Amino acid sequence: NSCVHYFLASTIANYFVVFFILPSRILSDGYDIDPGQYNLPYCRLRFYTYFTAKSLSSWFIVLACFDRKMSSSQSVHSRAFARPIIARWMIAITTLVGLLFYAYVPVFYIIDSSHNCGARAGFYSLFDDSVYLVGYSLAPPLLMLIFG
Repeated sequence: NSCVHYFLASTIANYFVVFFILPSRILSDGYDIDPGQYNLPYCRLRFYTYFTAKSLSSWFIVLACFDRKMSSSQSVHSRAFARPIIARWMIAITTLVGLLFYAYVPVFYIIDSSHNCGARAGFYSLFDDSVYLVGYSLAPPLLMLIFG
């Protein structure tokens, strides 16, 4: 079943969140141990991994919804989309697009004077919030609603 590939990819993306991002968040918020306050590469890698993993997980579920929609279509051409080989290609393409979508994070994230890791002030901060809003909070749930 091609849908299994999408759920497996979503689970793998969530493992990155649970095993890499969550422990660093627990250390920083719970124990006030945050290497991101003084280590710029760590700051950038942490947020890049966080954004891409969370976003990719949602987008893989969108693909699973779309796959199910296509597999129940009356059109033979639409049903042809719901094949495991297509799922593998879509996972690879979505991963590449997701990695490129957040490629600005390693460039625009800094440690400011109060030792907070985040997007540069001004336009970059607004851009960062807008990209996250559209790429994670709005588009995937709306598409799941449409295809689900």
